[in-house]
Amino acid sequence: MKTTILVPVDFTRVAHNALHYACEISKNNPTEIVAVHLLEKVILDDIKELPSNNLVMKKMMERMYKEIIQKTTNDLTNFVADLKSTYGDIIRTLISHGSIFDAFNEVADSYESSLIVMGTHGITGMQHFAGSNAYKIVSNSPKPIFVVQNRPLSPIETLYFAFKNQSQLACYSELINELCSYFPCNIIFNILSEETVFLPESLEHLAGKTRFISHHFNHENIISSAMREGADAVGICINELDCLDSNLYGMTQEKILANKFEIPVLCLPER
Repeated sequence: MKTTILVPVDFTRVAHNALHYACEISKNNPTEIVAVHLLEKVILDDIKELPSNNLVMKKMMERMYKEIIQKTTNDLTNFVADLKSTYGDIIRTLISHGSIFDAFNEVADSYESSLIVMGTHGITGMQHFAGSNAYKIVSNSPKPIFVVQNRPLSPIETLYFAFKNQSQLACYSELINELCSYFPCNIIFNILSEETVFLPESLEHLAGKTRFISHHFNHENIISSAMREGADAVGICINELDCLDSNLYGMTQEKILANKFEIPVLCLPER
């Protein structure tokens, strides 16, 4: 099966922006984009649970389900129409079932997604207390996720990664090498330890496009540091133990994803 970029679609502006980013990213590494909308399984479950002798109710619910599928199919087609006219027929639409928290990884695996591009509305309302929906998805995904907000699409010319130490950089070097096919840009590695650092062997071919710094986030955070360095996006390692630690990056991982400057964030899965 062809490797894909997966984009969850909830028919919002940020989802459309995520699709736009995915289309631009795919220019660097021609890849099929799967725009997936997840429907809750409630109706399907209700149909299965109906008694076998209740044929009238079963047919009525099956008809209602078909109407929902048809409407969602039409909505998805319309949602991607302008991007298809610009980028060509690289977007496949898909309707699957389940919540984004429990079914999304299955879809990503079945379509061999090498990258997920996801839009987020940031942390609003009760999410300040209950946690960001985007972070719940990111922290449970084995795939790298590029998180964008409403900030208009702009080229990713410099990507800023923050790593605790040389060992953590080495751990993620193979994945970074794979992602460079989507992000063929300059890279800044901020190694927070004060040890001597070097490019792992798998990244040596990027030597002319990389730069090392060692800035701690004592009086600033990763977003302000990245902007000061001229970066267009930041990269962080998702780790459950670090998620609420505001000392590591100068802010929690949730707030990095929902940063007020709407800088895109490339999330590397926990290892």
